[in-house]
Amino acid sequence: QGRTEKLLYLDESTLSNALLQLAHNKERWVTFLTGHGERSPVGRANFDLGLFATQLANHKIKVQTLNLAQFSTLPDNSSLLIIASPAVALLAGELTIIKNYINNGGNLLLLTDPGKQYLQTIEQQLGITKLPGIIVDSSSSLYGIDDPSFVLVSQYSHHPITANFNSITVFPMCSALSIDNEETEFESEVLLSSTQKSWSETGNISGKIRFDIDTQEQQGPLALGYILTR
Repeated sequence: QGRTEKLLYLDESTLSNALLQLAHNKERWVTFLTGHGERSPVGRANFDLGLFATQLANHKIKVQTLNLAQFSTLPDNSSLLIIASPAVALLAGELTIIKNYINNGGNLLLLTDPGKQYLQTIEQQLGITKLPGIIVDSSSSLYGIDDPSFVLVSQYSHHPITANFNSITVFPMCSALSIDNEETEFESEVLLSSTQKSWSETGNISGKIRFDIDTQEQQGPLALGYILTR
């Protein structure tokens, strides 16, 4: 007695809006490894990734940093671990934590620079080899770029990351990468590759440079980014 009942009608539009609200309310975190001189997600220097972190925040993706010397495991709320070109070697215990994270299906974005070998253990686990030298691109001058170490990428593989992406991107000071498909448990796909007018230069980047056939140098196109799935 005195009780009123209310009937709610749930149509397709109402359900869709509710699902969107749930999706937006779910927190997504990206974790940046720190403690080894990595590129900082909060720094504003030219080599830092502060702008990238800001773009993530604009897409409701939160950023956190992690020093594995202080915490022996990755946080449960992390959707992605980013290791952005450490300047010193990682400790053996840290490498073990990252190795287990990869083996357990963790998502990883690995960024490295020419001449740096501090991520070699992880690269070997993924089956990736960094080729000697730096990619140079003779076609960069066509776009008014005088530095041949600036690599232009204008064509992309058919992948969700690059879907409907038709802009030219520029990558300074890149290493060429290769992967041994027989030695890795991952399926690999080239995400970024240089032009046919590029090569991996092992000498000094000064004056007139050219591709030397009888050396470790390799002619383009060369892979500078891979997507690995398992």
